[in-house]
Amino acid sequence: MQVTDPRAMRALAHPLRLDLIELLGTLGPATAAECARHLGTTQASCSFHLRQLARYGFVEEAPSRGDARERPWQLTDIEQSWSGSHGGEAAQQLERVFVQREADRIMAWRPAD
Repeated sequence: MQVTDPRAMRALAHPLRLDLIELLGTLGPATAAECARHLGTTQASCSFHLRQLARYGFVEEAPSRGDARERPWQLTDIEQSWSGSHGGEAAQQLERVFVQREADRIMAWRPAD
């Protein structure tokens, strides 16, 4: 999915939303409750952020698993890309968040001195 809308880029720049996208890419379809358990946050927070991701087309409701009370979500596309030339400040913000996340992962992986 090529992201060109600055509002969608700002929506994607939220750390929990990036976590949710990564999680759904790994787990496949999951409910807000399942996402919350994996990410160590609340179901309400995951539910809100999944709805925001759906608003911009990053996720969608997955087919029901048979329990009408459950609302599983799935990615609409496994890849997201954006270009700084299309999104201006929003693209720069998203790039900063993304680079910081990757730097944090590298630092967490690096053995302590």
